[in-house]
Amino acid sequence: MGQKIILTGATSGIGKALALALVKEGHVVYATGRSSAKLAALKEEARSEKLIPVLMDFSSFESIDLALKKLLTSSFQVDILINNAAATSAKKIITEDGFEMQLQVNHFVPVYLTMKLLPYLEASKGFVITTASNAHKRTTFNPRAMEDKTMYRIFKRYQETKLYNLMMTRYFKRVYQASPVDFYAVHPGLVKTDLGSKNASKLVDIAWKLFNRRGMDPEGPIPTYLKIIQERPQDGTYYAYEKIEPYLPVVDDESKQERLMNHAFDALKLEKPHA
Repeated sequence: MGQKIILTGATSGIGKALALALVKEGHVVYATGRSSAKLAALKEEARSEKLIPVLMDFSSFESIDLALKKLLTSSFQVDILINNAAATSAKKIITEDGFEMQLQVNHFVPVYLTMKLLPYLEASKGFVITTASNAHKRTTFNPRAMEDKTMYRIFKRYQETKLYNLMMTRYFKRVYQASPVDFYAVHPGLVKTDLGSKNASKLVDIAWKLFNRRGMDPEGPIPTYLKIIQERPQDGTYYAYEKIEPYLPVVDDESKQERLMNHAFDALKLEKPHA
């Protein structure tokens, strides 16, 4: 029986490949994207009523809240949230909400959506999958970075936000261990996407394409997501290539988890969950 899934970043790269695969598997997919034209194209390609486009711009919490208001009716049901959307930018961009864009899109929004959807996921005994990355292994936890008080570098900030994705996942798994909701993260591997070319300078665009050409097609990591969805494994949190993947020890540092997440809850004006 198919499940009801909210998938962010569904109009390109891994998200698009995953949206089409999930619909083919019989799931209902609420596919988010910031471009109505790309969402319409995705709907046309899916050729299925199970693909439901949701216009949502992650650089604007007003856009997110408007979409959620339409979506989260009293009768709404969801089984899985897949936090997949991500952004990069060669130049530092401050969103209309006052946050650096990568911090907002890659870190704050997954926290926000997870908290907003948690009551619905608890009702369905569902789970959350967040697209992280082994890029997190090339950085360290620096509280000044999470507050956007360090020098901005495109790939350094990306590495930091991927570390935050894992720390968030482990935090929620710990705090909600008595809840019926599970939390997972996925390292998709090196995939041929335009992520590093978006909002990029010419030099960064060239560097990304040279690096990225060794990657697999966007369909490559799909089996890992499907494994989690089909099996709901209980013996791990972080997966890559359909197997449990190791992560940096700092991810499980509870004091650093608390510092990271308290900062996010304060910034987003969310009530902190209680263990």
